[in-house]
Amino acid sequence: MMDKSLPADSPPMLSRVLTAAVATALILAFVVYCSEPWNNGRAPMPYVWRDVALVHLLAAVPLALGLTLLFGRRLPAIPCAVLSVVIFGVSLAVSNDPDRAVDEPRTSWFALTIFRAAPALGITVSIGLACVASIGVGWLLDLFAGWSTRAVMGMGLAVLLIVPPTYVAGRCRHDIKQIAELLQQSRFGEARTACRAVLALDPAASVNGRPLHQVVPNLDRTVRDLESRIATPLPAGATAENRLARGRQLAILGRTEEALAVLEPLTGPGFQTLVDAEILRGTIYENGGEWEQAARFYQSALSIWEARPTTPARNAGMVRALTGVAYSERKMGRYAEAEAAYRRVLDLAPTADSHFLLAQFYEDAQQAEPARAHARQAMAMAPERYQKPGTELINKLATYHFGCLGVYAAENSQTETVETKSVKQP
Repeated sequence: MMDKSLPADSPPMLSRVLTAAVATALILAFVVYCSEPWNNGRAPMPYVWRDVALVHLLAAVPLALGLTLLFGRRLPAIPCAVLSVVIFGVSLAVSNDPDRAVDEPRTSWFALTIFRAAPALGITVSIGLACVASIGVGWLLDLFAGWSTRAVMGMGLAVLLIVPPTYVAGRCRHDIKQIAELLQQSRFGEARTACRAVLALDPAASVNGRPLHQVVPNLDRTVRDLESRIATPLPAGATAENRLARGRQLAILGRTEEALAVLEPLTGPGFQTLVDAEILRGTIYENGGEWEQAARFYQSALSIWEARPTTPARNAGMVRALTGVAYSERKMGRYAEAEAAYRRVLDLAPTADSHFLLAQFYEDAQQAEPARAHARQAMAMAPERYQKPGTELINKLATYHFGCLGVYAAENSQTETVETKSVKQP
């Protein structure tokens, strides 16, 4: 019996071969769309990142199935296949502008949501229609047996308008936190790239209280200035100071491999440029999460400083190197070595900064009491800087960590002591 979904004057076998070819081609195109390495996990403009694109595509499936059911029951196979190709092509055209950037927060949240949802919906609908054209609509009727088309589409619309925006908001919060860290570390090249990515997802985003669309022009100027400085290659006989300066500039731009290559000739003990180069190398590896390498170069810098006569500069240099050693050891899970390094930092520089570093270490090591004690010491020594972060750390200790009952009791006892003293005041 002839399939009723095909036109009466079309050969059933030819129609099925053609529609199967269309479905196969669209599925292969979809695989390429999802797997093409858009510059380290990037995706076309509406999504910026591949994970954001994947969330939108998955969230579009329920509504796409509803639309496929709606059209598939009304269109013959060949028109259904043609429509799937048209929708797929339009969707790719809309979403294939990876270099576009949003510079001003003029686009509404709803418009951005629709802008990202439409291509994902178009791609999933086109694949669904191609499959219906090839194998018929029966599988969809079985899948949604007992469901009305309106109910399926209503549920799908809710999923598409709720799930992806929620994910995008979380992704932006994560990236903004990373941007703040990049700016603090003077990694302006990477910060600029991250800012532009967040702006594409949320043009109204801000970092450290400043709108990103105002931050980006400043970063652009800084990056252009640095790029102009490194445009001229270093001469073969460049001095150690020039190599160190070039290495810093490249590291700030995020061109870490080039920075390490420029610093490589700086070897030999006993001069200031070398110790600065070792610290810079340690910082580059630390920022890249290569903790073993970072610890090795920080330890090298520490050894150079330890061989020098005792001076304020020596103490400051040792503190910088020890802080890097401690952080790297902590990240590798070597808590005994990290604690010893942090303790040496405190001995050399008994400051609020050192106490708070120890508080953060002990909090990470699940040692609630010493973490609380050092946080309190930092808050007492520099309340303008550590009152808020210290309070947040102590609250986190009392909520999430082992020993929280002791922290809670200590905090409660301290509060009662303060209240008692205030009552006794004349």
